[in-house]
Parts: sequence; structure tokens; C-alpha cells
Amino acid sequence: MGLAHLKIGQAHYLVEYKELPTLYGQIRLDSRRIELADDLDDEEAIYGVLHETLHGIWHHRRVPARPREERVVTELAWGLTAVFRDNPGLLKHLEGLLSELP
Repeated sequence: MGLAHLKIGQAHYLVEYKELPTLYGQIRLDSRRIELADDLDDEEAIYGVLHETLHGIWHHRRVPARPREERVVTELAWGLTAVFRDNPGLLKHLEGLLSELP
């Protein structure tokens, strides 16, 4: 159905797709699980993965907890979703650059 695992920093997260009636997804840092709603359309699924990944990065990079973390993550995830949608070659370009790294 989608991703099975996601690595953020040194942590490996199990990705699960399930019924989440009021959420796109959620990250469970303590059990290293990312839960994504199983009924999302393609754009919402991209947003959900990016959103929970950004929460994981926030935690991994030890960005201090902020009352506005959710707003920041939400805006960045929707922004990145739009950039990837509007620039279809961008991800392929980035993958090419990543494949050249040592």
C-alpha cells in the first residue's frame, strides 16, 4: 500500500496504514511507529508522510519544543507537497544527486 519503514536519523519507524477518522496521521516517538490514515487521496498521503516525517526530524534534531510546532510542521508539509506537485522533476533530480553522494 505504501511505505513499510522510514528512517529518521538513527531511528527506524514502522509505517502502518489504518483507520484514523480525524487525522491524516500521527507519529509515536516512543514506539517508533508512524500511523497514516488508510483513506487519503494521493495529495493528502504525500502531506501525511511529510508531516509526520517533519515531526520525527524535529524530535531527532532536538529542536526545542514549541507551542507552535504543529503549525510550523503543518505549513511546511503542505508547502513541500505543493512544491513537489508543481515541480514534477524535482524529486527525481534530488534522487539523482543523492545517488552520487558517498
